Amino acid sequence: MVILVITVMTVLFAGKAGGQVQGLPFGSMEKVEGYAVSNVNRIIIFSWYYNNTSNNWQGFATSGWYAPSPLTNKSQMDTIIANKVASIFTNLLANTNQSIKKDKGIAIYIDCRMAANGELALASFNTPAYVFIPPTNISGVYSVPDLSWFSTKISDKIPIYVPGLRWARLEVGNKGDSKPFEVDDNRIKGSTNVIASDGFMYLPTWAITNSSKTNGDYWLKLSLLSKDFQNFDGDGRLIPETPLRTKIGVGNGSVIVTVSGGDSGRGYCLQNSPDQRSWSSYGSNNFVSPLTHLLPQGDTRSFVYETANNATMFFRTATTNAVPLY
Repeated sequence: MVILVITVMTVLFAGKAGGQVQGLPFGSMEKVEGYAVSNVNRIIIFSWYYNNTSNNWQGFATSGWYAPSPLTNKSQMDTIIANKVASIFTNLLANTNQSIKKDKGIAIYIDCRMAANGELALASFNTPAYVFIPPTNISGVYSVPDLSWFSTKISDKIPIYVPGLRWARLEVGNKGDSKPFEVDDNRIKGSTNVIASDGFMYLPTWAITNSSKTNGDYWLKLSLLSKDFQNFDGDGRLIPETPLRTKIGVGNGSVIVTVSGGDSGRGYCLQNSPDQRSWSSYGSNNFVSPLTHLLPQGDTRSFVYETANNATMFFRTATTNAVPLY
């Protein structure tokens, strides 16, 4: 007679606090802009003038600015840009080149970011497209326009840095609907590095600025795997892991494990022990908790365990920090 004592345990091995990210800078436009501005240390302004001979826009000047000290707010950054653009205008209006059609003004494109690790950005602002700015025209006399209105925009995607990041999954859904309408899965695998660089992930601004619990239209869940597996909500706050639910049945020498719940992308393995003190893992039975909307009934896994007569065996699941393969 074979006695199998089926003890279902979900063991969450929490990493040390020093290896975990405690919070992320998103949830509102103010948080995202504050994070981005504080990291900007490079502003480059590209400008073009209209050539009335060739009837096209031609490059005029490129103006760079590198922060002598950290910026404190977006108004400060935009004031620096406005002053730089005003200087470009002054030079344009003083230029004696007859091919310059001065009443057209200038076209500008502005790029603000933190230059680091080969131009990877911790912050990213720019003009949404080329902006055409005419000069002030009073009785045929051209002068520098009022640029106090000018403001850069946060980029469509903003990079967030997490040391040692190996995998990230962003799930976004409408408030009140548990099914996500967008799932972005980023993974470093071999030579194909979709996170762009070690530790950087690029998150869509529209989602991370409109997903706070209090004011957002969406819910957001971000799962990260660096040293440890962690989850964050729409306010960038660390949230507990979702428990894995297991159901175990025995038949024909097989132990059938049905898995549901858990956090999508979280890795698990099956373990057994004769005494609940010494546990062994089944190396070929690692699995990953599925996306709920893809497998609403859970994911069924099975393994075969053979034991001597009258033996007692305990089973459990344990978490792993394996990078998902899908």
